[in-house]
Amino acid sequence: MVDHYSKPSEKHFGVAHALGLAGLVPFILGASGAFLVPLPWQGLFIQAFLYYSALILSFLGGIHWGVGMSLDRVNSPGFNARLGISVVPSLLAWPALFLDVRYATLVLMGGFLFMRLYERQRESIELLPVWYRSLRTWLTAIVVLAHLAIIVRVSML
Repeated sequence: MVDHYSKPSEKHFGVAHALGLAGLVPFILGASGAFLVPLPWQGLFIQAFLYYSALILSFLGGIHWGVGMSLDRVNSPGFNARLGISVVPSLLAWPALFLDVRYATLVLMGGFLFMRLYERQRESIELLPVWYRSLRTWLTAIVVLAHLAIIVRVSML
C-alpha cells in the first residue's frame, strides 16, 4: 500500500470530512421532515429522502468503479470483482424506488450496509485510504439511522 493513502494531509481529510457531512444534510432533513412538517408534506419529504438515498447509493458504486479502474490490475480477479460490485448499488437503488416505501427504505439501507461491509474486506482495505474507511463508517451509521427513522415514521402513518 502506498504511504500517502494511509496518512493524508489534514487539508485532504478536512475537505472530505466537510463534503461527507454536507452529504448527510438531505438524509437528516428528509428524516426530520418526515416527523416534523405538516402531515400533507411528510410524504414529499419521505419520497425525496428515498430518491436521494438511491442517488448516493449509486454514487458509492461509482467510487468502487473508480478505485478498480485506477488501483486494481486490469483483468485481475480483484479488478473484475470490484467492477462487478460497483454496479450492485445502482441495480439495487433504481428498482427499490418502485417498491412500497417500507421495502424501498429497507433495500436502500441494506445497500449502504452491503457496501460498507464490502469496504471492510481485505481487498478493499488494501486499496482504500484509512481516512476514507473511517469516514465511511460514521457516514454509514448516520445514514442507516436516518433510514430506520423513515421506517419508524412510515409505520406510524
